[in-house]
Amino acid sequence: MTSPRRLVAAALLSTACATGTLAATGPAVADPGHEDPGGPGDVTAYDGPLALMGAKKMKAEKDGRFSYLDLRVRAVAGAGDLEVRSNRPATDPYDGPITTTWTLGEQSGTFGSDLQPDFSGLPGLLEVSFRDADGDPVGRTRSVATCLNGDAERIQPEGAATNAYPWGCPYNPYTLGSVQGVQDGYASRLWAATRTRLPVGSYTATVAVGDRYVAAWGLDPEESHVDVPLTIRKSDDRGPDWRMGWGDQKARAGATATGGSDAAARPAAAEPAPRAAADLPEGTPMPDLRSLPAFEIGLNGKGTQMSFAANVWNAGNSPLVVDGFRTADEDVMAAYQYFFDTDGEQVAYQSVEDSGFYWHAENHNHWHFEDFARYQLLDADKQVVRDSGKVSFCLANTDAVDYTVDGADWRPENTDLATACGSRGSLSVREVLSAGSGDTYAQYRAGQAFGGIKKLADGTYYVRVSANPNDALVESDTTNNQVDRKVTLRTRPDGRRVVRAEKVGLIDEAWGYGGFRR
Repeated sequence: MTSPRRLVAAALLSTACATGTLAATGPAVADPGHEDPGGPGDVTAYDGPLALMGAKKMKAEKDGRFSYLDLRVRAVAGAGDLEVRSNRPATDPYDGPITTTWTLGEQSGTFGSDLQPDFSGLPGLLEVSFRDADGDPVGRTRSVATCLNGDAERIQPEGAATNAYPWGCPYNPYTLGSVQGVQDGYASRLWAATRTRLPVGSYTATVAVGDRYVAAWGLDPEESHVDVPLTIRKSDDRGPDWRMGWGDQKARAGATATGGSDAAARPAAAEPAPRAAADLPEGTPMPDLRSLPAFEIGLNGKGTQMSFAANVWNAGNSPLVVDGFRTADEDVMAAYQYFFDTDGEQVAYQSVEDSGFYWHAENHNHWHFEDFARYQLLDADKQVVRDSGKVSFCLANTDAVDYTVDGADWRPENTDLATACGSRGSLSVREVLSAGSGDTYAQYRAGQAFGGIKKLADGTYYVRVSANPNDALVESDTTNNQVDRKVTLRTRPDGRRVVRAEKVGLIDEAWGYGGFRR
């Protein structure tokens, strides 16, 4: 069971593409007035550090007191890539602030540790103000957080063939590192939305890069903003082309470049050379499985089950690649782990002993791999009192946990299980956990959540998440596979059982996870 990833203000956004104008000297799009209609067009390059591209117009409907605006802007880099890296501290990562460094072409710098409370985007990257039909300021200026990793399109012919930067920003509260960027020669859609209380009427919306970023990146304030005509109508005053509050432009599919390596995207077509993992050349990249603290811990209404979410991620410099091959028993596949060199070439494989893939017919209807993770509830003395019934997995790169690790794949395949884990008639399957990504499972089903909670006394317990619990998989480090999260069970005066999870450092789970439910 899956659900779409949550984006910042997802209900206000669309994948439609808007015709844009560049708020900077020199156009960055094809000139429709070139002399030779049959020729390739006249394309001139924007050579400044960063500019905004805005829509020709915006429309919004007033629903009650507010009008909700999709800002429909793109960032254009023309003097080298804009890249922003954010990290939690290496030691005690959840006890310290996030630090953020940036490069823009040949420039580089660091923002203060007060910049980002989480990894969802850059706070105050955009500032939005409004003027009425007479040009007078109205309303208030709004500071908008946004993620640089939107749909990116190559707009200059000398730009790289594919966009290297990730799509979207992380939403897991226990994310450790992220990368955002706008590639030179590309226009990247900024996922940003806001709302206003302006009355019905015509306005000009000014969308500008925030002062903090203008100063840090050395931008010209006159070239780092865009003015967009805005019309606000009543919610029931819609024309035939009114779509998502987007005015008169028909929605069309955005052309998004797909990047990342596909060296480990499919099962091997033939059995590889018989080299065992013990014979791996020195320096061969390795996966490194680690666990995040359990989160979203709670009890069901009857107080009989404890639900939780758990994530195991790959901090290594190589993907975890496990292939299954059908055996004589049609419901079982033998499991093999594969290893790749720094060029992505397969160099070795070995059998995953005492493990395999099993056809999960109850409700998943695909192949599951065993020995990936284990979930346990421990008492105050760290003795196991309950085991989760979740013992097999279909791996997917559901969460960007730390895209700053060496070898991280910024554009991994299989982020939503759409093609993962095979069908009933598959002869082989491949499950991959890319470097930098993790796989979240929410244990709320009976048999997977911890059951029998009514029989447990009030007191202290721990939810343990263990990666590679039987050491069946080869990885670079097995000392970092296990994490315990302290919880307290108690009975209220009205007889209701409740559970409280001890806060982990500075992390605030108030907003919830918002990712996959499977």
